[in-house]
Amino acid sequence: MYVDLLNDTFVQLHDTMEGQIEAIVSANPQRIEELTEEHSTLSFRYKQLEKDFVLELRDQLKEEPDLPIRLVSLKTVHPALSEKIDHWRTMLTENTNRLQQKHEHVVRLLEFALLRNSNMMRTIYSVHNSKTSHYTLDGQKENSSSGMAINQEI
Repeated sequence: MYVDLLNDTFVQLHDTMEGQIEAIVSANPQRIEELTEEHSTLSFRYKQLEKDFVLELRDQLKEEPDLPIRLVSLKTVHPALSEKIDHWRTMLTENTNRLQQKHEHVVRLLEFALLRNSNMMRTIYSVHNSKTSHYTLDGQKENSSSGMAINQEI
């Protein structure tokens, strides 16, 4: 049951991250915010399901709380379910790897968008400064602050 719930949550997380990628590419901040909230909720649910799954494994294996739990150890308790346990392990491992890759993709896109935005703001500021610069009495070029009146009566 927990493996199926984890897999369902994985699919939802994966779809949400795909939506985040599309929202970042299309520069839609409202959609990015919505999907980020959804991602946070799903991540919390996924982590809670993982904890519940580990507790269930611990109960099945009758392990001590401080000993590490491994899914393959379940084969000793339920040898008839060996193939199913291997399938669960493979599925969970692949899902974890795919989530990690998708997360790295989202982070790289956000970093790229941040860099582009920073470069654009720097360019806008430079153009603005070149248009608002003036020369002092000693001939030195000086940029004026926005909203500063130069050679005007106030």
